[in-house]
Amino acid sequence: MDHSKKGILDTRIIIALFIIVVGVVLLLENMGFIGNVEIWEWWPVILIAVGLSQIINARKGGQSVGGIITLLVGVVFLGNNLDIFYLEWSVIWPVFLILLGVMMIKKHTFKSIPATETKDYVNLSVVLGGGEHNIENKHLKGGKLTAILGGAEIDLRNSEMEGNEIVFDVFSFMGGIELKVPGHWQVQVKGMPFLGGFENKARSSLQRNDGLDTPQAVKTLIVDGMAILGGVGIKN
Repeated sequence: MDHSKKGILDTRIIIALFIIVVGVVLLLENMGFIGNVEIWEWWPVILIAVGLSQIINARKGGQSVGGIITLLVGVVFLGNNLDIFYLEWSVIWPVFLILLGVMMIKKHTFKSIPATETKDYVNLSVVLGGGEHNIENKHLKGGKLTAILGGAEIDLRNSEMEGNEIVFDVFSFMGGIELKVPGHWQVQVKGMPFLGGFENKARSSLQRNDGLDTPQAVKTLIVDGMAILGGVGIKN
């Protein structure tokens, strides 16, 4: 399977298209071609599309549930903005607090061990939340990580890559991604930050100055992608 292909409902494409549409509308409005458009009222469309993407592409039940919640939140905000229906904040916030409490109880009660990925290709999307993921795979082929208004910690220290080089495609939008890698991996960062940052603290066995004979570091992890108002960190 070619993991490099992106679906129509890819989260990054959704955000990119929304940014382009906002730019086009504002440009046309400022040039006098169209009247005043309340484009910002449509921002919940992002949440709706992201929720649909999570539901369609979910490999786990938890990601599907998160997608449903994200979708419903987007529908509520969009309906309020467009006056399709009206819910006062005094009603909305208590409902969100109830959902948050239920999710916390469910996670504590039914999840006794950390989440573990076993697929050769890691595909993880975190929206309005976070979590720790321990990857244990001796034939890792790469990964795709997305964090939007949330954070994810990915532990690869018990994994080994297939071949000498793999690529992790990361995208952080007002969120954070932390990668923990084995000590014998070399890390190359090719990501592009925009009001965000990439921080590489990983040290391969060749870089250590401990006076010990260590094996040649021939395994290379390439971290590519974007960090917009967010951050991506790599360490051992």
